[in-house]
Amino acid sequence: MRFRLASDVLVILGFTLFGALAGVTEAADPDWKAVEQAVGKTGQLQAGDVFRIGMPRTDLNVTVKGVPVRAGFALGSYAAFKQVGSDVMVMGDLVLLDQEVPAVMSGLFSGGLEVTAVHPLAALNPLWLRFHGITRPESPTAADLLAILSAMGLRARHTRWNRPAERDYASVGELGEVTRRRLCLPPERASDVEAALLDLGTQPGCPGDLGSSGREVVTMWWEGSA
Repeated sequence: MRFRLASDVLVILGFTLFGALAGVTEAADPDWKAVEQAVGKTGQLQAGDVFRIGMPRTDLNVTVKGVPVRAGFALGSYAAFKQVGSDVMVMGDLVLLDQEVPAVMSGLFSGGLEVTAVHPLAALNPLWLRFHGITRPESPTAADLLAILSAMGLRARHTRWNRPAERDYASVGELGEVTRRRLCLPPERASDVEAALLDLGTQPGCPGDLGSSGREVVTMWWEGSA
């Protein structure tokens, strides 16, 4: 999504990341105070044990067709954290000016960000077609991001590799329940989803998450500073 801001372009960047977080173990509750200190802003614990930190861009004055846009309405950068086993998943949006994008991307990559070659949930596309008759796109991809970085003057290098296929769920039934919810299907379709997963090649003895286990990942980097 983009808005015009005088001679600048306002970019809203969405992201989903997995990673380890200091102070988080599977047996203990996350230390969200440490997260607040690292981010420099306070957050709130919300339903589903999600910890959300809002970062509205109050420093920007944006108008759309002459109507002022309030920072809390459409310029609200945020990060939402949730513990997943011994790791933490964070999802959110970043509201950036176009000239701010290189520095932010450089900071993310230098901090160990790795991009899946295609969106993790693109693996569900055959199931969306099977159950809903919907053909979903695979874009955006890592190749799209590399093209954007090139257009911005950043000569990014990259390497492709595959995450090891792991047992992410105790059973195909557990994977099927998660997948059913992702597909917005009612509980009575659980057995149909399990059968579809097996048709896609899910190994009963090692049910991996369709969105991450064994996925191709692209690590990017470039010389100098953004």
